[in-house]
Amino acid sequence: MGLLACSATDRATGACQSNADCVDDNPCTEGICGVGAQGCIFQYLDTPCDDGNFCTVDDYCVNGLCVAQAAMDCNDDNVCTSDSCDPQDGCIYTFHAQICDDGDACTQNDGCVEGECTGEALECDDNNTCTVDSCDPSTGCTIEPIESCCGNQEVEGDEVCDDGNQVDFDGCAADCLSDESCGNGLLDQGEQCDGDVFLDPCTFEPCQCSTNCTVKVESVSGSEGWESGAFDGASSDPPGDPHQDCTNPDTICIDVSTKELSSIWIANTESGTLARFDADTGTADLVVASYGEEPSRTAVVVDDGSVWVGNRGKDCPDDPACSNIVHLDKDGLFICRADVPEIVRAVAIDAENNVWAGSFNGRQMYKISGDSVDTEANPDACEILAIVDVTGKPYGATADSEGNVWIVNNDGWDHSFDPAVQSLEKIDIATNTLIGTYVPPEELHDCFQTYGISMDLEGRVLVSSMDCRGIFRFTPSTEIWEWHAIPEGTPRGLTVDENGNIFTALSHESFGSGWWTPAVLMSHIARVDPDMTTHSLLDMGSGIQRPVGIAFDKNGWLWTAGRSTNTAAQVDVANWDNEPTVNITTTFGDDPYTYSDFSGVQFLRFVKPVGSWTRIFDSGSTDLIWQSASWQGIEDGEVTDILVRVRSSTNLPGLEEKEWSEYATSNPADLTTLLANHHRYLEMEVRLTSSDPLASPVLSSVSVHWYDATTTEEP
Repeated sequence: MGLLACSATDRATGACQSNADCVDDNPCTEGICGVGAQGCIFQYLDTPCDDGNFCTVDDYCVNGLCVAQAAMDCNDDNVCTSDSCDPQDGCIYTFHAQICDDGDACTQNDGCVEGECTGEALECDDNNTCTVDSCDPSTGCTIEPIESCCGNQEVEGDEVCDDGNQVDFDGCAADCLSDESCGNGLLDQGEQCDGDVFLDPCTFEPCQCSTNCTVKVESVSGSEGWESGAFDGASSDPPGDPHQDCTNPDTICIDVSTKELSSIWIANTESGTLARFDADTGTADLVVASYGEEPSRTAVVVDDGSVWVGNRGKDCPDDPACSNIVHLDKDGLFICRADVPEIVRAVAIDAENNVWAGSFNGRQMYKISGDSVDTEANPDACEILAIVDVTGKPYGATADSEGNVWIVNNDGWDHSFDPAVQSLEKIDIATNTLIGTYVPPEELHDCFQTYGISMDLEGRVLVSSMDCRGIFRFTPSTEIWEWHAIPEGTPRGLTVDENGNIFTALSHESFGSGWWTPAVLMSHIARVDPDMTTHSLLDMGSGIQRPVGIAFDKNGWLWTAGRSTNTAAQVDVANWDNEPTVNITTTFGDDPYTYSDFSGVQFLRFVKPVGSWTRIFDSGSTDLIWQSASWQGIEDGEVTDILVRVRSSTNLPGLEEKEWSEYATSNPADLTTLLANHHRYLEMEVRLTSSDPLASPVLSSVSVHWYDATTTEEP
C-alpha cells in the first residue's frame, strides 16, 4: 500500500500517540501513527467499499478512492413497467398502459393493466351450429365441421327437417326431429299439450289432449265467480261457524237458510187431501189427493221437494188403499205407494234419504226406499227394505245425524213408565235393528206420556207430552233426561230453531169428558228457552184453533195448522217479543192434522245439512267430449263431503229435460263415464253434505275440462 504525506493538521513530532489518532473518514485509507516526529502516516487500501450510491454495484478502493465497478441493473423483464434508478432509493418500477403482447394466441387487444399484460378473449364462434369452435393458445382459433348436423340445412339421418339452426318454435324443432306441427307428440310453440305430453302437470284423469293441442278448461272461484252460478242451501256467507274457512267470502259452505224448500205440505185428514203452501207467499197453490184415508203425517224430501204422506185409515187399517204411505213428487203427482197396515202414524226420513213409517197397531217400523220403485205393481210400489219390531205403538218419528231413527210409542195416550205403553226408542238404520228403549226416571217427573218428537243441534231428543203438559229432553250420550212444565196447555208437535229455542203447539187448555172432546181450545204456541228454564206464549188469535203440527220454513217463519178452524198459520217468530206477524190462511180441506217434518227444514238442520251450487258451462263447440270436473276445498271424509253431478244438452232450454248423472265422489270426476251424451252445454251441480249439523265442507274452486271429439284416441 502507498504512503501519504502528513497534512497540515497532522501532528508531527509528538502529534499522534497511537493509530486511533490517525482516522480520516476515508474508507479507502488506513492511518498509522509514525515513529518519533513522523506523525500520522496514511496508506491506501485495496478493499471493497461503498460509494453511497444505490445505483452502483461492486464498489472498490482504487488509489485511496471508492470507485464503482458497474451500474445497478434495474430491468425487471416486465414490459408493463418503466425501469429507472434513484441514487438515494435504488431501482424504481413504474406501471404504464402501453400496448403489449401476452404471448397467448387466444387473446386480442393486449395491453398493460396494473403492471400485467392482459388481453380480451378471442371470439372463435363462427355462428355455425354445425362446427365445433375452439382455440389453441399457440395457434389461435380452430374450426372443426360436424358430420350429419342439425342446422346445416341438409336433412340427414333421423332428421325430419333442417332449417339451418337449432332453435325451437320456428317451424323446425331445435333437434330437427320435429316439424312442430300439432300431433307430433312434442311440445311446440303455443301448444298446451301434444299427445301424452302436457305443458303443465296434468291433475286430472284421464289426461287427454285435443287435436289442436290445447287443454280446454274453465275454472270458477272467488266471490264474483260464485255469483255466476246458483246457490241452493249454500252461500259464501253462512250464519254460525260451520268451519273457520267459511268466513272467507271466496269460499262456499252449507247455508240452510238459502235452501229452495218453498213448499209446506199440510194434510187435511177428513178430506183425504194435501195442501201445498208457498213459503214465500204464505198461501196454498195446490191441493191433491193423499191416495189413502185420513192423512196425518207429511215429510218433505229436501233434495227434490217431493213429499211422503202417511195415511192412517183408522176405519180400514187392513186395506192398503186406506192405511199406507205414499210418495208424491213436488207437484203432487203420484210416484209410488208402500202398503203399511194397521194405521200409519210415525213418519220420518233418515240420513240416507229412506223413509220410515210406523204401523201403529202392528208395533212395527217399516223402512222404505227413498228412490226404488216397482213399476210392475199396480199401483207402482215403493220398495220396502226392512220391517223392525218395536216395543210399543209408534206415534211419532224423527231421524238424527248419527244414523238412527227415533220414535215415541204411545198406547192409549195415558201416562205410564211401562215401555210397552209410553217410551222413546232408537233404531240403527245401518242394521235395521232396535238398539235402545228409554223412559225417564220417575223421580224426574211423576208423569210420562209422549206425543211430539224432534231433535236439536246437539243431537238431543225432544219429546212433547200432551197429558203431562210439558217437554222432556233426552241426551243420548249420557242418557240424562230433563223436564220443563208448560201448565198453560197441552203441547203437541214441536220443533227447534237454529239457536236452540224449542217451539210447541198448544191445542187444549182443558178437556171435557176426554181429550178427544176438548172443552177449551187454544190458539197458542209456546217458546221454551234452550236451557229449558223458562217459556213464553204467543196467542195467534181466533183465526186458528187446536194447532197440532209445527215446523219452520226456509225463511225462518213458523207454520202450524188448526184442526178446528181448517186454517194454517204462518208466524214471524223472529219478532217473538215484539208482536210478531201472524198470517192465517185456509187449508182448503177439513181437519188439517199435519204432524212431522212437513217443510223439510228439520231434516236440513238436524239430520243431514245439504246445499249445492249449480252452473252452466258453454264449450262453444258442438263436437266435443266433456272430460273431467275437479274441485278444490276442504272435506272430512267421515263427516263432510263434496259431490258432483252433471247433465248436457245442445241448447240451454234442453238442460231441464235431461236426466242428471249419478253423483261422483272421486275428485276429479270422470265426465266421460258420467255422461252418456256430450253436447255443447254442461250443467254441473256441486253438492255439499255433512253428517254433523254443526259442520260444513268448504268449496274453494271448481274446474271443467273438455277436448275436441275428433281427437284420435278416446280416453
